[in-house]
Amino acid sequence: MAGSSGAAPDFSAYGATGGAVNEAYGYGQPAYGGAAALGYGYGTSAFGAAFPADMSSPLDAEIQIVLREIHGEVQLLEQSGEYGEQFKNARRLLATEATKLENNIDPEWLEVDINKPIKVTKKILVPSFRHQKFNFVGKVLGPKGTTLQNIAKTYKCHVYILGRGSTRDRAKEQTF
Repeated sequence: MAGSSGAAPDFSAYGATGGAVNEAYGYGQPAYGGAAALGYGYGTSAFGAAFPADMSSPLDAEIQIVLREIHGEVQLLEQSGEYGEQFKNARRLLATEATKLENNIDPEWLEVDINKPIKVTKKILVPSFRHQKFNFVGKVLGPKGTTLQNIAKTYKCHVYILGRGSTRDRAKEQTF
């Protein structure tokens, strides 16, 4: 197969070299070899221990690149004067995203090679106040709980029903 030698592709014919193509399209820094080249992942050393505090994750470098891009875009909007005022919501969203990245609030990625359980929770609010006569809990549970068991087995998850109508004991229900 041509071009599959493992080396980085040559983009010089397109007017860019090396990592400039990656940065121009928002992909961040050029390829660095990855965890496979080192023999272990980002979060642990070859012996399973955590990296020293002075050694940062490649994600930290990516965050810094994105922050520079965001701050540059905000400055561009501020320098645009009257034209930039048309995009006040864009400036607000960029500032919010920069704050989230700077303070590590609600990250959009995980380092999956760290031996820490990953917990994903999705809370679904049922509109019982709109349909007061409809038994939502009964529909989710199904006959003898089979519908709930099938959902849990099919999607390999746990399903919890909390709130009003979730238990037979009304006193316990208030604690949920």
